[in-house]
Amino acid sequence: MGRAIVVFGLALLSVGLLAVAQEVTGTGSGPAAATGIESYLPLVILLVAFGLIFYFMLIRPQRKRQQEMNNPIEIEFAANLETPPGAPKIFNFLQIRPIVHTDETSNINLAHINPLNTIIFSDSALGNGVFKGVSDLVYIKPESFNPAKNKEIAVDIERINIEFVKQGTGYVLIGPGRWGSTDPWLGIPVRWPQISAARVIIESGLKSYRIDPSQGTHFFQNLTSFRIGYFTINPFIMEGSYDVDFLDGIESIYEDDHIRHLRFEKPLEIMVDGRSHKGVIMKPNRL
Repeated sequence: MGRAIVVFGLALLSVGLLAVAQEVTGTGSGPAAATGIESYLPLVILLVAFGLIFYFMLIRPQRKRQQEMNNPIEIEFAANLETPPGAPKIFNFLQIRPIVHTDETSNINLAHINPLNTIIFSDSALGNGVFKGVSDLVYIKPESFNPAKNKEIAVDIERINIEFVKQGTGYVLIGPGRWGSTDPWLGIPVRWPQISAARVIIESGLKSYRIDPSQGTHFFQNLTSFRIGYFTINPFIMEGSYDVDFLDGIESIYEDDHIRHLRFEKPLEIMVDGRSHKGVIMKPNRL
């Protein structure tokens, strides 16, 4: 609402300035006659007014979206300035897309990997390649997980994510159920800006909480655009492995009733084979 008022005010200002310019330069109905460079003054004023409107309607929102998506973005819009007399001009956003640079396809072979040497081993992983430079891992504590608290957990995850965004670093995110579900009983109901710094996201089933996985459908556009790895595991029905005991034995840098945040001395070895859909996160020094 505030932005609309500003834009409307700028539009009125541009009309007023145009009227004044026409009187000064003689391009209006007054007796003066426009000569030389003065005849371009109305056009200059209109361009300045359009620039101000462009800034408030596009540039400022774009900066906010970039912060939320943790990446540069491009905005596609359309305008209709040839409306009937008396009808308002039309301006609409069409879509907002992240601008990303992708590496060449990597050939990964995980056939030799022993699941006992992994923190996570998944037979259902999206993505491809090696995820480098990730030293942090945030996971929902299975032993204290309560789906009735999922909305609270989403807020806690957002607070942690904000710190990663500020630092410009990424992390592995592990939790039960469907990430991004609108039904908090089926998973943690986060929106993309709340987990935008995650480089790898993992859906894990629990013995008493077996939800059909989303396999990344809630964030598919973001996953493909940002090259985010997405693993699905459910060790209780022999679908992948998840060494929670190993993680529980590592000192955390943050912990509350629901979440633990770990930071490893060296970046984790994270690999996804897009052909076999296998993905692994190796234990330190186990590759």
